[in-house]
Amino acid sequence: MSYLVEYDSIPASDVSQRVGVVSRWIRTDARPFFAELRERRPIFFTPAFAFVTKYEDVLEVLSRDDIFSVRLCGSKMDESVGPFMLGRDRTTINYHDKSLMRLVLAQEDLPRVREMVSQLTEEAVAEASCEGRIELVKNVGRRVPVRLCGTYFGFPGPDEESMFRWSKATQTHFFKNLTDDPEIRQAAVRAGQELTAYLAGLVTARREVIATTSDTNRDVLTRLLMAQIPDGLGFEDDRLITNIAGLLVGSVETTSQAVVQALEQMLLHPGIRDRAIKAAKANDWAEFDGIVWEALRFNPINPLVFRYTETNTVLAEGTTREIEIVSGTIIFACTASAMWDSNFIANPDHFRVGRASHSYIHFGYAAHECLGKFVASVMIPEIVRVLFLHNVSLIDGAEGKIDFEGGPFPERFVVALEK
Repeated sequence: MSYLVEYDSIPASDVSQRVGVVSRWIRTDARPFFAELRERRPIFFTPAFAFVTKYEDVLEVLSRDDIFSVRLCGSKMDESVGPFMLGRDRTTINYHDKSLMRLVLAQEDLPRVREMVSQLTEEAVAEASCEGRIELVKNVGRRVPVRLCGTYFGFPGPDEESMFRWSKATQTHFFKNLTDDPEIRQAAVRAGQELTAYLAGLVTARREVIATTSDTNRDVLTRLLMAQIPDGLGFEDDRLITNIAGLLVGSVETTSQAVVQALEQMLLHPGIRDRAIKAAKANDWAEFDGIVWEALRFNPINPLVFRYTETNTVLAEGTTREIEIVSGTIIFACTASAMWDSNFIANPDHFRVGRASHSYIHFGYAAHECLGKFVASVMIPEIVRVLFLHNVSLIDGAEGKIDFEGGPFPERFVVALEK
């Protein structure tokens, strides 16, 4: 039985069953389910959400941020870390803060960032590997970006456990808590308050250091504090702190998930492991990075990106699937589906390294393309590359599979390393 036949057989009045079965398919059968939707019902409505599955329609939703907004994320961010640019489409805060943060996250830093990540990953592997095995999520996937927060972003945190907790609690509430679970919300608010209080003290201390140093090797926080920002732009300490907090929120869980999911796919596809080891040992970053991004297409970190429909609008206008989306609809732009749309992605079933950049939507699109895209573009593949330098391989049994432990992010993944 097809997915849609089974779905349509459920009475329209049984809202919970209709929503539940779709949620289950996305967890367990996403690729074939999305393939059927693209073919038969590319814009698919359930009683709770709408799903957009074709490549061009996904990009349309993500590019029309005036209509399909991040309103639902914005309110969550405000109560945790303060008014944040990512939750304010087409506003002065969004334009000013994003421009400033892109300036201090300089692309010229990327070779140095890659060197930092390589060293941090080697250190993490040396600390945590035991008898030829290592659990990757906490010991590498989360630990390396947290430590990069200290060496590059400029705030090491009071301890790693606090940084882990702050990043996970805020990321979960901002981007995964569609049902507004009060426990998730309370954890994020508490984490945000602790994080911003810590940063307030750090800013004061860092200013004292800046006044007495001539060091030119600036981290991101120091660059912000030294920036000559004109009066009247409103970039006071509270805005600065919110933007620095966002670097932690956005970098840890997403990096960890990308690392473990890309690595698993690289090990699952025949011939890719040997190709990756060869590229890693040759320092062929272009080849190796291309393998990583293609691997993530097979199991992307953001398979569904949700938006809130601000006003009645027409989607896919001028096509046979043209349809009105009414105000208030929560719509999922299914990036995981778009990256398998054969009308735009040639031979999507094949693991093909070197695809054109438009084949990937790993970092979002248009106004909400990831602010830290360039840092992530070297951090994620470099962590994976170092692991391949240790001849990483899968192990048998449940322990050798990615375990989400019922949550939105990977929590455990054990692999073998050569000693």
